[in-house]
Amino acid sequence: YGGEGTRRETLGRLRERPECVVGTVGRLIDFIENEKHWFGVRNVRFLILDEADAMIGEGLDANIRKITCDVETPRRQTMLFSATFADDVSDLATWISRHAVEVRVGMKDPLRANRDVKQEVIIVKDEFDKEGALKSTLRKVYSAHNKSPGKVLIFAFDHDECDSLAKKVKAALNGVPVETLHGYKKQAERETAMQRFRNGDSWIMVATSIAGRGLDIKDITLVINFDPPEVPPGWFSFEYFPPKTPEGVENLRKRIVKMKSLGPLFTDFTWGAGGSTSELTLKLTSAAKNEFGTVANMHLTCTNQSSEMTGNALLECKQHGVRNIVALRGDPPRGQEKWTATEGGFSSALDLVKFIRQNHGDYFSVSVAGYPEGHPDNIEVVEGGVAALTASEKRRARVVTDAQGKEVVTVCRDANFHKEMVYLKEKVDAGSHFVITQMFLDAQVFLDFVDECRKYDIKVPIVPGIMCLNGFGGLKRMTELCKTRLPEGFPVLHLA
Repeated sequence: YGGEGTRRETLGRLRERPECVVGTVGRLIDFIENEKHWFGVRNVRFLILDEADAMIGEGLDANIRKITCDVETPRRQTMLFSATFADDVSDLATWISRHAVEVRVGMKDPLRANRDVKQEVIIVKDEFDKEGALKSTLRKVYSAHNKSPGKVLIFAFDHDECDSLAKKVKAALNGVPVETLHGYKKQAERETAMQRFRNGDSWIMVATSIAGRGLDIKDITLVINFDPPEVPPGWFSFEYFPPKTPEGVENLRKRIVKMKSLGPLFTDFTWGAGGSTSELTLKLTSAAKNEFGTVANMHLTCTNQSSEMTGNALLECKQHGVRNIVALRGDPPRGQEKWTATEGGFSSALDLVKFIRQNHGDYFSVSVAGYPEGHPDNIEVVEGGVAALTASEKRRARVVTDAQGKEVVTVCRDANFHKEMVYLKEKVDAGSHFVITQMFLDAQVFLDFVDECRKYDIKVPIVPGIMCLNGFGGLKRMTELCKTRLPEGFPVLHLA
């Protein structure tokens, strides 16, 4: 590792034929290409990739694959460690390993904070107030009354901010030693700073994200994100409806490219009512993946689809490299009130999931629909009003006032809701990787639904489906169509 100054020393150690080599990707490539007489990896028995997601994020995927290709040992054992497992990491893992075993360590819910860590947010007015809050916090930590304050790690945006902040902290605390750690320091300087911080010669370190991974430092009692990470926690995706005109298609293609810059986790394409846009959906999904470089997710429904047509659609997905499918029963065709199965087709999304798994194994990542308020087909009018509801029904019921001023209560009754949860469990057990919910407006309904899923031993991720409604007419129309519960205070309550 390190710059030119450490290269000669490292090469000298390699000439001693060590049993184990730990190195950065760049230095390994350098020695493989330029020091073949002294260094080679052909006979490596164990290949370990640590922080794989971080290395891929730095654009090192091609170099990692090159190093892997140079290892020719039969029965090589490969281990890959990664804090996250996005598609790019998954692709690399699939490429470099055979008969892999996946081991997950930590909480089942990766978004849940560690309960043993107290988290606090301090609201400030401006940069001056922000610095003042930092100094006040540190003065409390290092007050005369605190006999064992512990170490403090402060994260800053870049190297300039690190150096500037360290000087200000040092002055505010009457000259206490403060270390800095960032990529603009020489390797020897970084190692010295880390050693002083570990030993307790310095109790405060200001660092960039370089200190966010792979460091084991004891006695840290406080971590301060002075500059929050650039990417906020969580993620989002976009769902697109295939347009009806060639002009609309061209406009959508441009929008996909433009909206890709916002960083969606994936882009989603609907199959169209009654399968009416199936061919265009396939083309758009393929373009999103192969032309625009997004993670593409395609809806596939049972409406107007024979099993042969579904099989052909899945084969086309394979040809285009599309591997993400949302398996749905689908809506009735236009002009048809109730949904009916097509002759030679499927009667439910469960049948579709089973078909995909039976014919294509684990090639596709399959998701299915979930209904926090119950499927619209099972939501019924309650003549007795709110008083006739159980406690659980009240939490998901829709209560509106019709044009005559009469209160109308609709809900999926508990018995039907139970049947739906049992059915969702069957879809997951058949091979679904996650659940995408029907749109909702009341967040508590979603939280209740997730709790219910866990009670029914549905352990896959539950992804909230949120429709951005930008007009009152659209809000009224969609909530009536989906029979969506409206939170208290929504004006539509009095216009249903």
